[in-house]
Amino acid sequence: MTFSQTAEKIKGRISGVVLDTLIIYPDYNIPKKFYEVEKIESHIEAEYFTVDYQLTYPQLFYTIFSRDKGYVLNRPKSFFIDATSTAMTIDTANWEESYVNGTVGDEYEQQFKPFVEKEMLDRVTYSFYSLPFLEDEEIDTVLYNYSKRNPDSFVALWFLIKRYYQFGYSELRENHLQLFSNDIKIGRLWKLLNEDINNALLKQGKTFPPFKVLDSELNTASLKANQEKYILLDFWFTSCKPCIQALPQLNAIYKRFHKSGFVSISVDRERSVEKWRARIGEEDMPWKHYLDLNGISSNELPVKGFPRYILLDKEWKILNTDISLDDLDAFLDSNLSKG
Repeated sequence: MTFSQTAEKIKGRISGVVLDTLIIYPDYNIPKKFYEVEKIESHIEAEYFTVDYQLTYPQLFYTIFSRDKGYVLNRPKSFFIDATSTAMTIDTANWEESYVNGTVGDEYEQQFKPFVEKEMLDRVTYSFYSLPFLEDEEIDTVLYNYSKRNPDSFVALWFLIKRYYQFGYSELRENHLQLFSNDIKIGRLWKLLNEDINNALLKQGKTFPPFKVLDSELNTASLKANQEKYILLDFWFTSCKPCIQALPQLNAIYKRFHKSGFVSISVDRERSVEKWRARIGEEDMPWKHYLDLNGISSNELPVKGFPRYILLDKEWKILNTDISLDDLDAFLDSNLSKG
């Protein structure tokens, strides 16, 4: 699948919008290097608009109206635009029914979405817009299976890019990247992601990198004071609801296994330091605690989805970059004596 760089136009209609500006922009969680344009703006008059654009490869975009600024982050629809896109229809009553035509836009609507719907029949809590944002390994498996059948898919590649920069490295995501066809692999998108995955700091078998933290008195501290057989790094912050909800299970696992070292690393901001100190006592978290103030070091790894559990051995080699608590319980049960 090849695309050439030519000046293109998309003719569009937005029902019910008489006068505004449509802003088409990249996913800001994805590094800028993956995009050729920062944003595209188009004046809307009497429901109609025209988009002028220039792309050499398909790109994932989101949209908002000018009036949305400061109130709405983005409208709930993923748009795939490529050099073959000529028409765009936006349904303001049901954004998921909006449509941009073209080779990749058609694939998204006619192949990708039906495949995912079939694979995830038992899931009633997701939308296609929210799909890349959900921390659920089942989604990575579905994307993997789609790419096995469709190795030329830019839709799957963009979703993989999105999930890598949303949640970080996993062996499944690395294996997924290798499924794509040679035509995809010679392109800019695949090469950029492949380079970042190859250089990932968090990767099974690698030593956990140097990491700056503070103790409860805000003094510089060292994580490597811990030398237990297995070390669990728990990344969290005090206002993270899933983090708090997971604490009873985490605490129960800790109490069962005393030959494992639990270390919680909060990414709280300066204004939440006192809340962080208080929360440790309130939630009965009797293990070591450190602060990565403002999440600076965590963001460099990157660790973005919370809670995030990273399992290490006593040499600080990474065993699992994103282990679930159920899998942690099973692993420690198999490898440590209880008591």
